[in-house]
Amino acid sequence: VDGGGRILIDRRLRAANRGEEERGGKQAGQSGVPVHLCCCIKLYRAAGFGILALILGVVGLYGLLAYLVARSTNEIGIRMALGARRAEVLSLILKGAFKLLAFGIALGLPAAWVAGRWIASMLFQLRATDPLTAGIAAALLTATAFVAALVPGFRAARVDPLAALRHE
Repeated sequence: VDGGGRILIDRRLRAANRGEEERGGKQAGQSGVPVHLCCCIKLYRAAGFGILALILGVVGLYGLLAYLVARSTNEIGIRMALGARRAEVLSLILKGAFKLLAFGIALGLPAAWVAGRWIASMLFQLRATDPLTAGIAAALLTATAFVAALVPGFRAARVDPLAALRHE
């Protein structure tokens, strides 16, 4: 955070502490832990869980696509034997990945919108239904899904048609 943002956050935290003192509660810094440290710990914890969820999603998508490519090796071999180019096979695999991604985002965005009520208390200066944040999350998931789909896609594009037909 730049200097101006840091000053703004410090002012808001001091104002929140003054409000607690007026209501007779303990000041957040009185427990021996500075207020900004508590906020940072929550931020890092939330970011860590977000990164873990992203990694699990990417690994799951990669595993599913790798399984589907291995299962359809015979079909891919037939397509290539009939004249399909490597780019067409790669495109076929990527289209399948993006169909799965679109289905997941179509289910996940409304679910996140509904679940936003439960996580609203953990968000600082952010609405639980912030469309910019949801859009950035969907774009990040799309980019990582594209990278996860490239490995099985390139593997499918390198299939030797004769070896694939002998495989089954």
